[in-house]
Formats: sequence, C-alpha cells, structure tokens
Amino acid sequence: MEASARPAIAFTLTLRNTGQQQANASLLLNMPLQIETDQARPGAALVPAMRTADSSLCAEQCDKNEACNSWIFVALNTSCQLQSGFGLNSYRLGSDSGVRGRWTVDADGRCVTLLRPGHAPTSGNISLCASSAIYSQAGAHSRLGTVLKTFGAAGTLGLSDADGQQGAVMLSAAVPPGSNASTVSRWDGDCRTETGTTSTALESPAGLPLHAGGVSLTIRQRRQQPQHTMRLATMLLLPM
Repeated sequence: MEASARPAIAFTLTLRNTGQQQANASLLLNMPLQIETDQARPGAALVPAMRTADSSLCAEQCDKNEACNSWIFVALNTSCQLQSGFGLNSYRLGSDSGVRGRWTVDADGRCVTLLRPGHAPTSGNISLCASSAIYSQAGAHSRLGTVLKTFGAAGTLGLSDADGQQGAVMLSAAVPPGSNASTVSRWDGDCRTETGTTSTALESPAGLPLHAGGVSLTIRQRRQQPQHTMRLATMLLLPM
C-alpha cells in the first residue's frame, strides 16, 4: 500500500425492517470536544478558584469570561479554575479540562458549530451539518445526558439552550416493511482540512432505491494550526 497524507475510514450500519409496519429510525452524531474527561491543562490562574457542581458548569464559566482561555475542574473538591493560557492537556484521573468555546445552532437549523476563539492549536471552528433541514435536527445543549435521554425517549434532540457545551445532529429515516435502511459513515482528512459524511439510503428487497429525503451529514473544521487533529465522533443508531 502506498503512503498517503489523506487517511480515511468508513463503516456501514444497516437496519432491516422485517415487520409488517413502517419503522422509524434515528441516528445521533455527537462530538464531545468541549469537556476532556480525566485530562488536565496547566495554566496561570485567571481568578481565584470557584466551586461548581460539575465540569459542564466550569466550562460555562470560562465561556462567559472573555479573558478565559482554558479551565480545569477537580471532581474531588468540585474546584473550578479559570486560566489565561492554552496549556497542553495530559492525563490526570479525576480532573476534567477544556478550552473556551461553545456550540451554537446556525440560522437555518442545519448546522451546529463549535466556536473556539483565539490563536492556539485548539482554536477554530468545527461544524456538524445536515444537507437538508428535512429529516434532520441540529442542537446545542449544556448536558449530554439530557440529549441522550430525550433522544432515547422521543427520537428528537429537544430544545437547544444558550450554554451549548455539547453539539449534536440527528438524522431520521422511515423504513417501509420488507426494506433496509443503510447509513454509510466516512471520515477522511489531510494536513489542511478534515471532513466526514453520513448519508442514509433505503433499499427494497429487490435492490431498488427508495426515497430517503437525501439526508447527509458533513463535518467541517477551520483551524488556526494545521497540525491539530480532529477527534472521531460518537454515533448511535436507535430504532424507534
């Protein structure tokens, strides 16, 4: 195999409806970039340490302070320290950390974008986008657990909130009786940009394509430093 500067990975999830009724399926894509679990970032203290209930609230405090560039939360004493620098993260059990930023839903409702100000390697924007607002939903939330609970119960992301430490996009498809729904996910990247796509297609037993709304998902990243690597996302497929 020849060497390549553009790695790629792809996988397929197939949902088979063997029943007599139409089945509805939803796919949730979340990128947990804002809260780095069991990771610490050294840096100069910006203000005296405060107490917060969890790391999500610590991240929100940093986002609200324009002078804050990173934060660290220690679970043992619920200490939240806002920092002025962009320290490099390293493993530390019981500590969560991150850099300033938040997810926001774009005006057309197709995309949710992580905005990270500054000029550090971690600065820049990352977007999760659906090709169409039909059969899809984008959301920004303060708690991932709330998103997963709503998605599991109702197949939606629920209402977005202003704090936006978690970004997610949901795709939906209706699978007719005796048909399959296939979701193909791909990630590829080079030293300049990374992109990923997720598309949903329906197939009949005879292999004839069925209408699925043309829904696809695109991941875009605009960075300050080309050597920064985007992490792979977490994907869930839940039949409704």
